[in-house]
Amino acid sequence: MKKSILIATAILFLLIIFTVVKIYPFISAMSKFEVVEYDKNLTLVFGGGGNTGILTGEKEVLVIDSKIMGGKSKLFELVKQKAGNKPIILVNTHLHADHSQGNSLYKGNTIIAGAYTKEQWIAENGEEGMPTEWVKDSKEIQVGDETVIIRNKGQAHTYNDTVVFLKKRKILFFGDLLMIGMHPFLKKKDGSSITLYLKKQNETMDEFQPEKIVPGHGRTGDAELVKEFQEYFTDTKSVAEGKSEPDKIEEKYKHWIPFLSMSGTRETINYWREELKK
Repeated sequence: MKKSILIATAILFLLIIFTVVKIYPFISAMSKFEVVEYDKNLTLVFGGGGNTGILTGEKEVLVIDSKIMGGKSKLFELVKQKAGNKPIILVNTHLHADHSQGNSLYKGNTIIAGAYTKEQWIAENGEEGMPTEWVKDSKEIQVGDETVIIRNKGQAHTYNDTVVFLKKRKILFFGDLLMIGMHPFLKKKDGSSITLYLKKQNETMDEFQPEKIVPGHGRTGDAELVKEFQEYFTDTKSVAEGKSEPDKIEEKYKHWIPFLSMSGTRETINYWREELKK
């Protein structure tokens, strides 16, 4: 009896260690909260969920993505400091919680997202913090001296992925259409399509030709970021087609952060396999 209890305890301990090792990189990334003052009116906030932009105008403040867990409250406090009594316009690049869970803090303000159905949004996030405006194609707003273009790119990461382009600054907020150093979370229910990922990335780059890119997760940069992410998809597709060894590709991307146990090199390879059958 004692021996079986000891074995069960050891197994439980190993499972706990395994779980901690698996989730630590993700939790660490979500816990990070780094504020960078890009210029006097634009602030970038990394971590705490998806990357965020805060653009302060004379009459209003624009926020791109509202974060999750502790990050959402920290972000909201920062936004309130910058906004004062000015109205806030919040844009969600897509419906996943790490970009939209903080929406509930922005009651009474405008919340913009792509053209999801209310049922899709509620299934993912519940009713609280639901967008007040759904953009089917494109919307342009003026924030101070900056022209902000909000473009719904349609299906790729989800069914309605939205990008935000600051025309004067030539900065593109790509949402999770671009992720650097983190494996993409691919979910059929939400409309994930790797083929469309690549198509929409190329279309967006051709349309806006940004000088600076802010991905949904990871570091900022230029067009080389898109090449880096597309190389990941090329490598994983090669394994799915039987042209490369999975161990080699896993080693290449071992430092990329998984989304808990729901994303990773093997998960992307398997998603490719299913997509290539169609």
